Amino acid sequence: MLAEPQWEQIESTVFAWEDNCWLTCGGYCCGTTHPEEFQFRILPLDASAIVYLGDEYDWMEKNGKAPPPDMRKREFAFDFGGPKPLRMVVVDCHLKGLCAGCVIKPLQCRIYPFIPIFDLEGELQDLYPGSMYDLTFSGSEDRTPCTVWHSKRDSYLERWRSAKEVEVLKHPLLMFYFAAYKIFADIYLEMLGKDESIADLKGAEYWSRWEMLYLGRKLFDAPRLRRDIHALYLDYRERFGDFMGE
Repeated sequence: MLAEPQWEQIESTVFAWEDNCWLTCGGYCCGTTHPEEFQFRILPLDASAIVYLGDEYDWMEKNGKAPPPDMRKREFAFDFGGPKPLRMVVVDCHLKGLCAGCVIKPLQCRIYPFIPIFDLEGELQDLYPGSMYDLTFSGSEDRTPCTVWHSKRDSYLERWRSAKEVEVLKHPLLMFYFAAYKIFADIYLEMLGKDESIADLKGAEYWSRWEMLYLGRKLFDAPRLRRDIHALYLDYRERFGDFMGE
C-alpha cells in the first residue's frame, strides 16, 4: 500500500496566492458576496462551504487540526464501485476570510480558485474551476467575480507545470480525486447546458432557477458518474496498485 499524502506539508503550503485579491472581488470566495445575482432561498449567503477530502479531514481530526465543533459539517460519500467511496466533509465557514489563527485551511482553499488535473504520469494537463459557483459561471455567459481565475489562470497553469511545491499534490490518491472532479464537472456542465428551463435566464433569475435544479439533483447523472469514475479507478489501480488504502 502506498504511503498516505503528505498532509502536514500540504497544510503548511499555499499553492495559489494573490495578495489583497479580495479587494478586486469583494471577498467573493469566502463570503459568497454576489448579491445582485445570488438571491438564494435555501443556500446560505452568509457563509462559504469549504470542502475537505475525507482522508484529509481524518488526518486533521487525528492531529487536532480539524475545524472547531461550532462550524457545522456534513459528510458525503459517493460509492463508485471501488474499494471504498469517495468521501468529502463540507464545513460551513462564516469567517469571511478572517481565518488566520482560527482554522487550518483545507486543500481546497490552498489551491483556490483552481483544481489541478494531472494525467497518470503526474503531468499537469489543465486547471478547472475550484468551486461549484465558479464551475457554474464557466458554463454560462457570465464570468466568475474571481479576478484571479480570469486574469491569472494561464500563468498558474504554466508555473504549476514545473513548480516544486506542486509535486506534493502528485500523490495518486489526490490525482484520483482531482480527475474524478473533472469527470463530475464535465457531466455537470453538459447537463447544465442542455437544461432548457435555465437556458434563456440571466442574473438573479438564472441563479434562482439554478438553485432549485442543483438542490433537486437535476444536474447530476449518478449512474454515468459512477461508471466513469470506476473506469478511472481501474486505470489508477493498474498504474499504482493499492493507492486508496484498500
